[in-house]
Amino acid sequence: MRFDYIFVDLDDSLMDTKKYKARLFDLLVEYGVPMDLAKSTYKQIINTYTFENQLVVLRDLSYDLPPEVLPKMFDLLKINYLLPGARDFLEYLRSQTEHLVLVSNGNPPYQQLKIDSLGIADFFDQIAIGIDGKEAVLEKFPADFSRSLFINDKLDENERVRGTFPGLMITGLINRKYWTTVDYEQSGYVVFENLADLGEYLKKL
Repeated sequence: MRFDYIFVDLDDSLMDTKKYKARLFDLLVEYGVPMDLAKSTYKQIINTYTFENQLVVLRDLSYDLPPEVLPKMFDLLKINYLLPGARDFLEYLRSQTEHLVLVSNGNPPYQQLKIDSLGIADFFDQIAIGIDGKEAVLEKFPADFSRSLFINDKLDENERVRGTFPGLMITGLINRKYWTTVDYEQSGYVVFENLADLGEYLKKL
């Protein structure tokens, strides 16, 4: 089935963001920051997040980390956190649309760093990063949403997107950190454990 536009989420849909963040938080803990504080300061500034900004927030909380920490934070993105099967999945999506768009919500320079670390930018016709929700990002595109596809793992975001674009097809991976399979099913979404299974589902449409 060909689509007018295919919009693909970054975090936890193409990138193993859970693994990346776990390593980031472990690094901060190594330098004396409590785990709950490492996580909460990240979440606190998510729309303006940079490594530098998190260190400033921690400094304001009396955790003045040594200069060596910042380059170690950047070094974390020298590791490729691309989910298994992502390249084959993107190759298939390229064959199903003239408009393949990578969609992300968060501080644009930080999100771009993550995208660059994955080496997948060339798959996409456009990269769209916003801070006001993915529905706001999608509104900028002249898509026929009744013939378009949105791939995203986060159930709350999917609900907002569906409310804005009722005819848009939505599917993606299960994010078990926050939701169960039943949560997705009760909301009417077909979701998958991995990109290979998601790709096979799309091929049968």
